[in-house]
Amino acid sequence: MKTILNKDTNLEIIKSPLFFGEGLSIQRYDKFKYEKIYNMFKQHLSYFWRPEEIQVSRDRGDFQLLLPHEKFIFTKNLSYQILLDSVQSRGIPYLLQNCSNPEVELFAKMWEFSETIHSYSYTYIIKNIYSDPSKIFDEILSDEKISQRATSVTKYYDDMISNLPEQTEREKKKKLYLNLASINILEGIRFYVSFACSFCFAQNKKMEGNAKIISLICFDDQTDILTDKGWKKLSDLGSTELVAQYHDNGDISFVHPINKIEQDFKGELYHFSNSRHNFAITGDHRIIYREGGKLKESLAKNFNPSCTKSYIVSGKGTGKKDQLNWIERFKIAFQADGCYSHPKRNHPDSIPVIFAFAKERKKERFKEILNNLGWEYSERVGCKEKGNRKEQIVFYLRVPKEIKLTKDFSWVNVSDYSYLGARDFINEITLWDGHRRTDTNGLRYDTTTPECADIVHAIGVLTGWRTNTGVQQDRRNKSYKDIHRVYIDPTKDYDNCGTKSNVLKLIPYEGKVYCVTVPTGMVVVRRNGKAVISGNCRDENMHMGFTSQLMKILRDVPEEGFQDIVSECESFVLQMYKDAAQEELDWIQYIFKDGSMIGLNSEILSTYMKYLTNQRLKVIGLPSIFEKVQNPISWINRWTSGSTEVQVAPQETEIESYVIGALKQADENADYSDFL
Repeated sequence: MKTILNKDTNLEIIKSPLFFGEGLSIQRYDKFKYEKIYNMFKQHLSYFWRPEEIQVSRDRGDFQLLLPHEKFIFTKNLSYQILLDSVQSRGIPYLLQNCSNPEVELFAKMWEFSETIHSYSYTYIIKNIYSDPSKIFDEILSDEKISQRATSVTKYYDDMISNLPEQTEREKKKKLYLNLASINILEGIRFYVSFACSFCFAQNKKMEGNAKIISLICFDDQTDILTDKGWKKLSDLGSTELVAQYHDNGDISFVHPINKIEQDFKGELYHFSNSRHNFAITGDHRIIYREGGKLKESLAKNFNPSCTKSYIVSGKGTGKKDQLNWIERFKIAFQADGCYSHPKRNHPDSIPVIFAFAKERKKERFKEILNNLGWEYSERVGCKEKGNRKEQIVFYLRVPKEIKLTKDFSWVNVSDYSYLGARDFINEITLWDGHRRTDTNGLRYDTTTPECADIVHAIGVLTGWRTNTGVQQDRRNKSYKDIHRVYIDPTKDYDNCGTKSNVLKLIPYEGKVYCVTVPTGMVVVRRNGKAVISGNCRDENMHMGFTSQLMKILRDVPEEGFQDIVSECESFVLQMYKDAAQEELDWIQYIFKDGSMIGLNSEILSTYMKYLTNQRLKVIGLPSIFEKVQNPISWINRWTSGSTEVQVAPQETEIESYVIGALKQADENADYSDFL
């Protein structure tokens, strides 16, 4: 028999499933089955706010200046948002009827309260903008288009609520899972189609009180990001590059960023730096660190560096190349010590090159490379041994013309390398232009060409070894070049955070800030030659992330007892997305029936909805239902990739941070790397 409190003292919390386990016991949060859900609750808690804190006084005047069709668009979307949040705030408790996990219960209760605050805020907005607020509320459900959508929004909640005692547990599980999918659609698509219109008003300098910019999560303009071609300034990142993302198992893969963020910023940046790390970020940027062997995160403004915490500075590449071939080894040798010769006569199929070595290790390695390639060569003494000068051997050979030789690493595609291939590359390059310490096995690469050092540094980050750069200035005379060095420590992949007193400065900054969004939520960046794994901007709201994570757990964790349900429901869930997408397409035609907005019309918003639907399906592991489309309104990233990572209506974003009062405390254990 189910009771309000399970008094079984033998109940093992961390072994209980998320749903349909034994009843919940006392509310305790000292150990967790899914600690990330608990950390998400703590982050959500820090965003508490009241609508009275939001200044919307200017919006009443703005509203009077809108064209009739713009007033229609604004009012109908606001009405629809009221419907959606009414459903959510009232429906979430029903998710808990069969909940047997305390951290899910904790998050859901906070979620329920926040949805109620959202609904309350709509009344606050309406009372400030409309002369007759009651008229707006009274007409919501009498609008046929809204009423039709209400049916599909509430259907799966109603099905779950109407669980009958005689229904089997399997039937109840199926209804619960389908309701999670319905919520995911509501949070991830329905809200965003509506929000796009509200954000567009603010983009056009109208109704700005409804959509103030949330605190940004970004890097300054001196920050590089690791791409498949090497390091590149975030400000210069194009649309074709792949960027490096870090996985919580330590892997690094390369993907097209979901979004690129570029914003104006005036304020203080948090600058963390010492001899091995250096990054400057906005206060709400997520710092990734390791403590006690666990991957954790904190907002920069809350982060308290200490010697027990470490930044992660490298990962393991996941490319297909595990080992260099002999041509690549020859190219590395040529970059270091080769040059073109000037023959007496040209040869149509080959290019003459020469090498000169004094070091014995280079002579032997070069011969090994040539013998493995099967290339003929000749050698002679160049300079004889004299005093401290060693004897120099000059090698002459011809290289097939189809092999392109350069004095840089333009032939290198960084994303090709696995961590084994990256280590092979580093070991090979340091044979030619490097040094190995016998006491620590530390490696160093030296070059006068900064572009070459950049590529070696990029490859070094994929080894899983700590890699840093530095410059030794040569002031002897103008003809001498500075030495650019890459230092590799094969024993570590981290750097101690140090203490706040000696690594943190607040620096004034006015200019552009940048970031990207990747699926894992973690990117590889560097500043002043110091690499670090960092959090990124996201366009997913926390509520959608929560339901996505629950669906992922139920799909991937056998002991939850849902895998066959998930498999059985896959085609049905896909159809749910198709039906919802069609409803949103119909809604778009309805709200734009009398006219469009500057920067947004029915065609553009329909394309955005299709793009959004494909992205949401990808997160939960389902195929796209629309042909590949790009985001047609990139400016929306300004509004959706904010610091809160929680569903924020445009009418609720006047304040730049929801961290207020006593809740403005450090949340150093947050870890959302799996919440996409």
